[in-house]
Amino acid sequence: MILNELNTFGEWSELFLNYKRNKVSNGYFKSLTAAVHHANDFFCDVKLLDITPHQVDDMLYSDKLINYRTHNPLSRKSIKNIRDVISDIFDFALEENPVCRLNNPAKGRKIPLEAGVKKREAISVQLQRLLISYNKHHMYIAVMILLLCGVRRGELIPLKWTDIDFENKLLSVNKSVVEKGNAFIIRAGKAKTETSIRKIPISSMLSNILKKALPHAESEFICSQIYSNSMHTPSSWGKSWADYISYLNKYCLDTQKNINLFTFTPHTLRHTYATILFNAGVDVLTAAKFLGHKNPETTIKIYTHLQKEKISNAVNLYNVYIEDVLTTSCMNVG
Repeated sequence: MILNELNTFGEWSELFLNYKRNKVSNGYFKSLTAAVHHANDFFCDVKLLDITPHQVDDMLYSDKLINYRTHNPLSRKSIKNIRDVISDIFDFALEENPVCRLNNPAKGRKIPLEAGVKKREAISVQLQRLLISYNKHHMYIAVMILLLCGVRRGELIPLKWTDIDFENKLLSVNKSVVEKGNAFIIRAGKAKTETSIRKIPISSMLSNILKKALPHAESEFICSQIYSNSMHTPSSWGKSWADYISYLNKYCLDTQKNINLFTFTPHTLRHTYATILFNAGVDVLTAAKFLGHKNPETTIKIYTHLQKEKISNAVNLYNVYIEDVLTTSCMNVG
């Protein structure tokens, strides 16, 4: 059966997802599916022909666009993904059936300015020191590479010992993995983007950590499954990461007083690495190369945000000094 403009958005979105299923990575397909689910909350039973630009605007501004799990308002990026997937479905319909009498109602619609922007947080310097100190867990080296080299999870998973140049203190990122079911598939010689293929300088501290671990390595992969020594699967990685976070919190509770429990993701450590580069005075273009950003604008946004935080902290310190030192001194004199 060939669909046309009188079929519903839900019918077209199902056909669209079936078409995309084996043509994009598993992670990207999950993102598409989530966006489609949100769009279907508004348009599932509406004929494609009947969806107007104003209806798309009403959806984009609706307070019903919430995270299914947390019930918080969706981020600006998530709302943009929903708009884009609606636009893609209309384009797909026109490609599948060129005689459809359709205009794309989502193309060019503006995202609300007040829509939440997901804030990327770096872990504190105190926690960075704790991660470096607590070195007894089997995920320790993986965490050190995430923290001190800023690689993506998909770049860390297939990383091999042969990718480390100890003489020149360089880590070579030259491949990545895509998730297919409960398996990671290596895209040999191909990272996330062309700029993702890069060499990252490693500190003397990290070099020494890796050198110390190398003689005991039983796998070609630097971060392997603990029992089989083979490359991680999505489930084995998830279990290892959860176990590491539990270990870290327990260790802190056993050794530190009045410490708050914490959790973070591998991507949090990537953002922390960007923060380390900023605090170390590394220029934005060099940082973009180390991070493997396709567009330096991504790095500039991070640096701009960190600069604003730095200025804000400076203003706070200034105000504290005025209130606690100068004002108090004047009152004492009076």
